Amino acid sequence: MPILGIPIYIAKGGRGGKDHSPSLDRIRPKLGYVPGNVIVISNRANRLKSDATIRELRDIASFYATLREGVRVTGAAYGKETE
Repeated sequence: MPILGIPIYIAKGGRGGKDHSPSLDRIRPKLGYVPGNVIVISNRANRLKSDATIRELRDIASFYATLREGVRVTGAAYGKETE
């Protein structure tokens, strides 16, 4: 299932880089683009995560969830940086 719930497909006659375009993502960036270390995600998901750490993504999600819904997202590994 796509991360963001949007379908992933290649549009005919257009250039890449659209939100729904497929994008290769490294699971562990330091290992590079090698078999077993890449997944296909949407270009939008890849852009959103860019160079963020898991902690930074959780912090952003928590911040906006608190603002919009009054619910704090838990599970952030505070004090530990993760890839």
